[in-house]
Amino acid sequence: MKRISLAILLFLLGCQTDGEKTNLKEPKVPTAIFVDLRDGNEYKIIQIGDQIWFAENLRYASENSYCYKNKEENCKKFGRLYTNNPNCTNIKGSNQYGNPLSFMCTQREMRHVISDSLFHTCPKGWHIPSTEDWDTLFQTVGNHNIAGKKLKSSKGWRFGNNGNDDFDFNVIPVPGGELHYGKISFDDNSEKGTNTCFWSQSKNIFQEGVERLICFNLSDSIKINIPWYGGNDPTVGHNYFMFPIRCIITNPVEEQKQPNKKKSK
Repeated sequence: MKRISLAILLFLLGCQTDGEKTNLKEPKVPTAIFVDLRDGNEYKIIQIGDQIWFAENLRYASENSYCYKNKEENCKKFGRLYTNNPNCTNIKGSNQYGNPLSFMCTQREMRHVISDSLFHTCPKGWHIPSTEDWDTLFQTVGNHNIAGKKLKSSKGWRFGNNGNDDFDFNVIPVPGGELHYGKISFDDNSEKGTNTCFWSQSKNIFQEGVERLICFNLSDSIKINIPWYGGNDPTVGHNYFMFPIRCIITNPVEEQKQPNKKKSK
């Protein structure tokens, strides 16, 4: 496979024909290799419809990210697990009722605000997919009811509930975990091979990035979930889940809208 820059990647994937593959393994969709200049990690990149995606889970060692069971070989196998641990003191402004958003960050109304560190985890020129990005992907491969079958890996899922991996997207089952008051716990062996959830984002009434989970399981359909932090549990502000990330390319002619980003004067 060729190792190429972002600009060349866009050109090759846009102009590639059936006889001009960047991957000599005869992929099902246009394919190339992207190198993350932050750490040298290499990722298979695929084009599905008009979108360009990572075909592997992100392995960048950002703050608040972990290897499953704290074993490096699991980072290579599953990608890293990322937590959404927002710094509420950095959230400025008030809502329409005059309540400070920094206070509301720890309350029910703002519990799902995606943290700035998680939002910027993907390499420059890429971003954590929005729910709209995922929906476009699912519609491209068919619909939500069959996307699991189309996008899941052809092996590794329990009870033979593998996918067809028709687009080389290769969703493998990834065990997750959570961080509670600084204590890490991981899903046990009984949950291996049954599901994987990816971080996603949407918008709330404050126009902040809001976390969502795009979940693949043993069925052929896809579920979009909101992380549950324990209802009215007062410890909720200290409980963060761990999930992998898939990156999608950002429109190069349109500046990415980023939550809590102040424009320089």
